[in-house]
Amino acid sequence: MAFASPKPIADAVEVIEWTPRWGFSGASANFARLQILMTVFDGDPDKWLDAIVRWGNTGDESDVPFLVAIKQRIAKDPHFLADMRSIMTEFSERFGNLAT
Repeated sequence: MAFASPKPIADAVEVIEWTPRWGFSGASANFARLQILMTVFDGDPDKWLDAIVRWGNTGDESDVPFLVAIKQRIAKDPHFLADMRSIMTEFSERFGNLAT
């Protein structure tokens, strides 16, 4: 009895390379950080801080002040994360399919 060759297994997740953020302007870097926080860490700055401690790379330490500030904003404004999700969704819907 002959067996067929196994089919390759597709990746279950998309692997995205981390890019150095220290060259971006302040607003651009924070927008990129917010996108990463919402999509990779589900809006939880503690998850990101833990990832930096466990697997941090050069440049990750520049993300820490942003994450601390976000934690403070969340503590002061319980709607902050929902507002940020809404902004990110709207941006994505308006500009996500533009050819670059």
